[in-house]
Amino acid sequence: RCSSPTTFMSNMLYACSVLYKSRLPMVLAFNKIDATPCDTIMGWMDDFENYQEALNADNEGYMGSLNSSLSLVLDEFYNNIRRVGVSAATAEGIPELFEKFDEAAAEFQEVYLPDLKARFAEQRAAQEAKKERDLAKLNSDLGTSKGDKVVVGAKDL
Repeated sequence: RCSSPTTFMSNMLYACSVLYKSRLPMVLAFNKIDATPCDTIMGWMDDFENYQEALNADNEGYMGSLNSSLSLVLDEFYNNIRRVGVSAATAEGIPELFEKFDEAAAEFQEVYLPDLKARFAEQRAAQEAKKERDLAKLNSDLGTSKGDKVVVGAKDL
């Protein structure tokens, strides 16, 4: 699905979007390398000029120009993403894929999990602060003093 420069760029933009939306470690696995080697697309990721030559050969006009601009934007993404070519039919690349998974798991434990816990703590603190503001507003609206409790149903607020 990545043999054409345009479909390659589309797939890379999607992968980049998933990476930044999920905030999780990612491994790009290029499958079916027994049928189509991934050397070309790995080369595109490693060398901007290489990708430009492929775009020029496709002569896609507007899309080529857009893809060229996008490839500059994704250069940082390419430099920091784990990637490997694999074949389920021949098992080529499978050991490397598991190595990349292990690297991603370690990164998750070291970087992402602490960040995730911090975001959850911030979210809980924000929810608690909102509850306190809402309760204070309710007490103010009802004209109750700070020591009085407002009872809604069977639950104290």
